[in-house]
Amino acid sequence: MLTLLAVFTTTSSFASDTEQMVSIHFKKASVNQVVDLYRNLTGKIPLLSSAIPKSTTITIETKVNLTHQEGIDAIRTILDMHDILLVDHGDKFVKIVPKHTKDLKFVNRFEELEGEILELSKNYQSLKKELHESHRRLSAMITDSGQRNQANKELESTPRSGAPQL
Repeated sequence: MLTLLAVFTTTSSFASDTEQMVSIHFKKASVNQVVDLYRNLTGKIPLLSSAIPKSTTITIETKVNLTHQEGIDAIRTILDMHDILLVDHGDKFVKIVPKHTKDLKFVNRFEELEGEILELSKNYQSLKKELHESHRRLSAMITDSGQRNQANKELESTPRSGAPQL
């Protein structure tokens, strides 16, 4: 039997002081369902590893309402207890990976390579800009040279006053 419930309520002790409260009730929920709630609470886009076992089910029931942050912490904790790690990746993404040493090494290496790719991309953009500027200068020089050659040809073909005509 699958039961899934996540309730969001807003409570206020003062008119201007509101806080979102969360109640979580999962019974044999899939990792995807729990991650969807995490996405709703954080606004982060989940990047779910295919190495997460599809057979993993999660059961959690909060007996009291939790604050927004406590709801996020509860989900992170319950996933951690199932050997699933959430790795924040910037402001918009969260990687969901198995919590095994080789997988963590992979995640760390992936982040290193991503940094290297970003640096290479910046270098590429800089070189592309330099190449474009060199091309522009070369085109201007060729145009100037062509104009000089044309002017020289016109001067050579123009008869000079006082010079004998053949």
